[in-house]
Amino acid sequence: MPHILLWKYKRAIEYIEHEDYKGAVKIYESLLREPILPSYMRSQIYNDLGLISYRINHFEKAEHFLIKAIYENILYPIPYWNLIRIVEPRIQKRYKFSIIISTYNRCDMLKRCIQSLRENSYFNLEIIVVADPCQDGTIGYLEAEASREDMVVVVNPVRIGHSKSLNKGVELATGDYIAFFNDDIITMPGWDLFLVLTIDNIEEAGCGDPLIIHPDGRVQSVGVHNLYRSTHFPWIGKVPFVDTSKVVDHYIKWFPEFQTSREIDYGYIPVMKRSCFDINGYVDERFERYFIDPDQGYRIQQSGYKNIYCPQSVLIHYELSKQDMDTHLEFAMRDKERFARKWKLYDVIPVQVI
Repeated sequence: MPHILLWKYKRAIEYIEHEDYKGAVKIYESLLREPILPSYMRSQIYNDLGLISYRINHFEKAEHFLIKAIYENILYPIPYWNLIRIVEPRIQKRYKFSIIISTYNRCDMLKRCIQSLRENSYFNLEIIVVADPCQDGTIGYLEAEASREDMVVVVNPVRIGHSKSLNKGVELATGDYIAFFNDDIITMPGWDLFLVLTIDNIEEAGCGDPLIIHPDGRVQSVGVHNLYRSTHFPWIGKVPFVDTSKVVDHYIKWFPEFQTSREIDYGYIPVMKRSCFDINGYVDERFERYFIDPDQGYRIQQSGYKNIYCPQSVLIHYELSKQDMDTHLEFAMRDKERFARKWKLYDVIPVQVI
């Protein structure tokens, strides 16, 4: 970053230290007009503007700036924590989140997943891990964790696979909100709080679906819309179609239209309200690895609930299942055929993109 920009930023910090907020804001506004300003610095400035707004009791502006800070540099954790402080007074109830994780021979990744849940979740946790027999230290790790208050551990005597393991977890979940996590998921701060704030007061909302990003911050999923139609289920395809292909593998900061919530067909990591989970929480074991999430999304719609994309709830997904691409494609194609047969789908048809 050019020296003059850094000098200006340091000068703004001095103004803030002396509570000359107008002087700091004037400098920040000039910096934000600089096209060469790095993204990390732009995010920091939005974060600082959020804190200034908070100090002078402009809470809506503070929230606005902090959200801009998050989307500008989505892997930067500080704006998330500051946003939590501003929005948490809206929470009227203390919820419990049950996180169901199926795992097999990914001990290091599983540890990171659980650590991030403990560090970055706002509400109380019930982490339910169902493990097939592992040879990489997973079982020893889970045995050591089993005595912790937030852990429920199930070790299968034989390998039963992803779907059946999730259903074992379903039977044990007691939370107000229940999520199906892959073991290669990392949470960003307040992921659960921001999801609740998005869907808690929407009567028809049964499932919140976070923004999913790659480890480098590029978008993996902003909620999914299918172009499928069904010969038997006329409600399939009623959710207005949105073309998400333009944002996938790019950075969310460039796409403000995907920074707001909307109804979707399904999300990669469904988080259900208890009432919705009691009806739709089970996993259809015909799907061995894939198409569990779209199947669940369709069942949620069928039962009268809506799937809602929650863009401030952010999860990082490492997609470790794609490391063995041949096996990944084999299971994916097989499960896709089962999905199409179950819902009596026919080929994708042209639908106007909005």
